[in-house]
Amino acid sequence: MSKKPSRNYCAVLLVLMIFLPLFVDIIEANASARAFSAFISPVRAHSGDSLSAWASIVPTIDGTISSGEWTDAVTESIILTTWEGSETHHCTLYVKNDVTNLYLAIIVRDDDYSGPQLWGDSALFWFDNDHDGLTANSGEVGDDAWQLGVIENFIPLDLFLYIFPEGGISWQQDEFGGGTNDLSAAYSHSNPILGQIGDYVFEFADPLDTSDDGHDFSISLGDTVGFIFYYVDYYAGGDFGSQTTWPSGSEGDIVIAHAVASGNLSITGRVYYSTHPLDCVKVNLFQGSYSDPLSSNPLYSTSTIDGYYNFTGLTAGTYTLTAYGSTSDYAGTATWYDLVLSSNVTKDFYLPKVILLHNFTNEANISSLQPTFSWDAINEASRYNVQINILNGSQLGQKVESAIFYTSNYTMRTKLTPGVKYWIHVGASDTLNNQVGTTYWSIFTVVNPEHDLSVSIDPPEKVFSSTIIVNATVQNLGQYNESTIIVQFFVNRGLAASKTIPFLQNASSITLGFPWASSSMLGTYNLTVYIIPLLNENLLVNNMAMSFIHATPIIHYISCSVLPSDVSKGGSLTVFGAISLKVSNQSITLTYTNPDGLMFNRTIMCGPDGSYTESFNPDMVGSWSVSVSWSGNTTHIGATSTDTFTVSDSEAFFSLLTTIMLIVLIVLLSFGLIYILTREH
Repeated sequence: MSKKPSRNYCAVLLVLMIFLPLFVDIIEANASARAFSAFISPVRAHSGDSLSAWASIVPTIDGTISSGEWTDAVTESIILTTWEGSETHHCTLYVKNDVTNLYLAIIVRDDDYSGPQLWGDSALFWFDNDHDGLTANSGEVGDDAWQLGVIENFIPLDLFLYIFPEGGISWQQDEFGGGTNDLSAAYSHSNPILGQIGDYVFEFADPLDTSDDGHDFSISLGDTVGFIFYYVDYYAGGDFGSQTTWPSGSEGDIVIAHAVASGNLSITGRVYYSTHPLDCVKVNLFQGSYSDPLSSNPLYSTSTIDGYYNFTGLTAGTYTLTAYGSTSDYAGTATWYDLVLSSNVTKDFYLPKVILLHNFTNEANISSLQPTFSWDAINEASRYNVQINILNGSQLGQKVESAIFYTSNYTMRTKLTPGVKYWIHVGASDTLNNQVGTTYWSIFTVVNPEHDLSVSIDPPEKVFSSTIIVNATVQNLGQYNESTIIVQFFVNRGLAASKTIPFLQNASSITLGFPWASSSMLGTYNLTVYIIPLLNENLLVNNMAMSFIHATPIIHYISCSVLPSDVSKGGSLTVFGAISLKVSNQSITLTYTNPDGLMFNRTIMCGPDGSYTESFNPDMVGSWSVSVSWSGNTTHIGATSTDTFTVSDSEAFFSLLTTIMLIVLIVLLSFGLIYILTREH
């Protein structure tokens, strides 16, 4: 027969019942953190969708698919169904590449036109650079992404994946990470009236390999890169709408295609420096006339042996040859030839050495308006020449200055204009008039705009249904101090708050905190901070910053204890406990299960501090259990807890006690009677 618990034991048990849920909170929180860390690195399966095509036609990235422009691309018909199933779009994906660029286009049919405004539809491509199955929001540092949005003042975004030390992930613009934006992209809509149904066309082009290796993929002909297409579909009014990806739950593959030879003509020749044949020189063959080295597209590449190169399998047409030296001493596209091919051609050409400036680098910002250029003398050079032009985008503009001279330095006679970009070419020739040195530099003088404000935000990645502070940093990048700067805070397009900065000195910044509570609804939120443009502020792309964050429910726990744990039939016991984090005035269900397995429920309300108490009189002998459950609400996850108690039969106990007492009384009376009779005798 077991002993009944002492009062001390009951007290210890009560303390454990009260504080045990707190320890469970800690354990579960650590487990959640581990689960999240594991979640950010799953490996995606490859869907089997492998796309590859050589670009014999270079598309114009203008947001329209002109006749014949994409006929050489491989196409894929896909169906995009938004994650909640509200919309379905039939789409056509186009993929092709040449030696220089990867080209992608997609038609999204039957979608309403959303902009341009502060929020609009957006097309993204996520890439698995090394094709290891780690893609998109579970990728690796440096994985590439492209984004084009139907958004006011939106520019194509060349993105890379950044992983925070604590496990968070974020897509960042290449230039914010010290890189460059190399992406060309454009879109159009067949019915560009807000809310009207039509077809979107999104076009993209990006180099296969750039010098920005830390933020872009670096791929060659024959390589395979994984990808996912991600589409954000805003509603016509600008409210946050739907999202979808393709392939769903996996990634497709793009195989970078090799050029296809289909003719019987050839171009052969030999490459020299001055009078010396050069080995291991990379020779490129381009289709079409070579009119602009910034936009030419190589068709074939080869390397020289004893100066010789050979291209075969060509069809009739116009081609251009360029050469790249085996070391950095030799110039790239400095020497080139246009060839109209109708029969086999032999062409020799001369590769110059690179002229490196001592005091300037490409794309340098300079303060001197009459700079001096100097470089190492070239032994074979008998003279030098220089030419300076204004550079309008990628096109040469007005010539500013040119000269022929005989020393390895040159000081400009003409003053440069602040804020204008210039193209400078320095060349060298030997006594046979062969080009033995050359370079191209673009330099420009930068002055800050008179008025220029920028903003960035740093919200948390997840919000657990609580009030947070969204920090927005405003910078004054202009030449002048500014006053009365109005900064607005939007949540899913709705204006949530507005603050005014009375004064901000140039070259300084200030951080504003915007309180925001997500408790009204769970899900994904678009948080945007926008600076109302100043008078005469022309650079507006950095006046807005946005971020998507996720509001998730709070996990709660509920305790359940019974005292006393042993009670007589018909006696009274107390069921008590509390909801963690003090959720008040909630409906709680207590489910009692009797020894026969029958269950019945009782509903009570917890108090303002989340605690509850229930008195109960059991009517059956045996082992009982009681479960307390709370269903939760829109921002909190519910919980359940169980305890047991035992009910004994009090009437049987008292009947046994009465019988024992009667027996004891009879025995005593018998002994008394015997004693009296003995004394009489």
